[in-house]
Order: sequence, then C-alpha cells, then structure tokens
Amino acid sequence: MKGRPRPQRRGLRSPPSKDIERDKALKKASRDSRSHQLSTKSQGGVFNGRTKIRSSRSGAGPAISGVDSGAGGRNLGEGLDLHQHRESPGHLGELREQTAALSAGAGQFFGRAEETRLLRDLIAARQNVLILGPIGIGKTALVRAATQDLPKVIWVSSVAPLKAALQEIVQGLIKVGQIKTEEAAGLLRLPGPALSRSLSGLVCGTVLVLDRLDQVTPSMAPALESVTTECVTVGLVTEIPSSSKLTRFWWRFQKKITLQPLSPEDSRQLFWSRLPEQPGLNRKAWDRAIPARSSGNPMAILALAEQAQTAPSPSDLQHPAGRREVDLTPGLLLIGAGVIAVRFVALGLNDVDTYILAGVGGAFFVVARYFIYRLLRQRST
Repeated sequence: MKGRPRPQRRGLRSPPSKDIERDKALKKASRDSRSHQLSTKSQGGVFNGRTKIRSSRSGAGPAISGVDSGAGGRNLGEGLDLHQHRESPGHLGELREQTAALSAGAGQFFGRAEETRLLRDLIAARQNVLILGPIGIGKTALVRAATQDLPKVIWVSSVAPLKAALQEIVQGLIKVGQIKTEEAAGLLRLPGPALSRSLSGLVCGTVLVLDRLDQVTPSMAPALESVTTECVTVGLVTEIPSSSKLTRFWWRFQKKITLQPLSPEDSRQLFWSRLPEQPGLNRKAWDRAIPARSSGNPMAILALAEQAQTAPSPSDLQHPAGRREVDLTPGLLLIGAGVIAVRFVALGLNDVDTYILAGVGGAFFVVARYFIYRLLRQRST
C-alpha cells in the first residue's frame, strides 16, 4: 500500500531588513511619481489608484492632496504639501521665528555658554539628550545655538498628534537632502508602523529635535522609539511624566540638562539688549526690578522689555513669572491646632484666664484667615 505523498517543504523566508524594505518603498514611490507627473501634465490632476495628485502652484512638481494608507489605515499624507519647504524660508519657519527672540537678537545669547558647550559635546558623542525646564526658560533657544552649525537638523514642533509629527519628519528629510520629493510620496503611502520603521533608516546621520516631548503617550512610544533608533535625539520637556509605562522610553536618553533661571547680571544684559535707549532713564531702579519681576525667565524678560517702552516706572512692570506663590496653609493649620490645644490644656488645669485668652486668639485667627486668603486671591488675579 502506497503511502500518501509527502508535501514538499518550502524554504523559510527571512523577513526583509529595514534597508531592503526602505529601498523597495523608495523605488516604488519613484515609479509612481513619474507616472503621476505624466498624467498630471495632460489632465491637471487625476485619481490613480489610491493617490490624488495635483499640480503645484509653483510648478515645481506634484503635491500630495491625500494619500490613503490602505484599508483601515490612517491617512498620513492628508493636507501635506511636499514643496512647502521651497515656498517658505526654512522648515517650521514660523515656529523658529517665534522662539528666535529668546536668543536676544542676532549673535546674542546670554547666560547659557556652559549649557551650549555641553549640549554640543553630547551631540558630537551621539548621545540622546533631554532638555528640561519651565516654559520660556530658553530650551528651544539653547538647542538652536548648539546646532546652528550642524547641516542636518530636523525639528518637530510637537510629538502629538503622531501623524503630524511623522509628516514634519518627512518634510525635514526633504529639506536636509536625505530624500527627494518623489521618495517622500512613497513613504507617505505606508501605514504608520511601516513608516516609522522606514524613517528609522532615513534619519540616520541627522539630529532629530522633538519639542513638547512630554506629550508622548504609551501608545505613541513604540513608533517614536523606532524612528529614533539610528539618529541623535534631543527632547524638550517641561518635566518628565511619571507614567510607569513610559519608563523604558525615557531610558533612551542618556543625559539630561536642566536649565536654571538666568543670573541677575545676565537678566539685566538681556533686558537692556532689547530695550531702546531712552534719555533720562533711572537705570539703577530698573536693574533692581528686572531680576525680581522676571525670576530669571528669558521669555518674561523679553515681555518686560516690551512693557518698559511705555511703562513710566519699574513698579508698573508685571509678569506671572515674577510672582512667587507662598503656601500659607501649613502655617495656618499649625496656628489653629495650637490655639485649640492651649484651650484644652487650660481647661484641664482649670486656668480660666488662659482659657479665655485662647478663645479670643481663636476668634482672631478665624477672622484673620478670611482676610489673608482674600488678599492672596486678589494678588493671583
């Protein structure tokens, strides 16, 4: 009796490496882009498969109006013009213009020489760095000063939403010359996980700056880890989130730089560098007021410099950064507990005088507490 024929065993195929997968995506994108350009010349805009191509106003080539990542996938190319970097000076130009003021003008940067040197050394050593500090302390200005001589720096204004962050990375790759516009079209056809893996190889050799990195969530962490595997990453955060699910993600950053407020001398230099000369100005009075009313925050100093152009005296300058909140709650609780304890002790010792004084003190405490909290609320507003 003949046995059943044994099925032939097929050889196991090893999964393609990241480089092979990336090359295939880029080659396919190049072929698709050439065919779309030919159809666009004759029709001015055509649907071909899943991609809509329209002619760019500047005539530089095709611009992606909508790219579908497949059934059930996310539309990663929606609303993204791949020629935007040619129409406006620089990637994220508006964002950098807003934060450039923290550098206090061209060639001026006060109080951060040591931090700038340290950040340059860490980037040269290819170490991932976290820059920590409150809003307005100069995190963006520090990174700009440390990377101004580097040729390949990609800025991401925010990691949330992740879709927009990946689009900014693709746009930054075009600007620094890592990929071409036609290749970017193929990348944006990939679903999210595949796009993250492809970007991992493309950002190799660049410095990736992730602003507002404290907005990362556990669901976003794997994609960001995949993208930042082969590049130097600089993250800007106000504070590190305490979520235990992100512990592994924060381990990727070997070094941390915490920015402190500017010294009084540096605060004065930054203030006077932004304030036009005004005759008859009492400079000593302003020098005393600026460090106290800004708390050494560069953004607050710049805001005070604008106010000073119309303010008649330093006492008219106001900024939230200069207000130091003092929590009086623990002290008031101790005073109240002390008054109650004295009354009970006096009652136990049958000391009528002390008992009466403690009662009067308790009544005074209740009335004083009302006015203290009312004054604090008025100052906060």
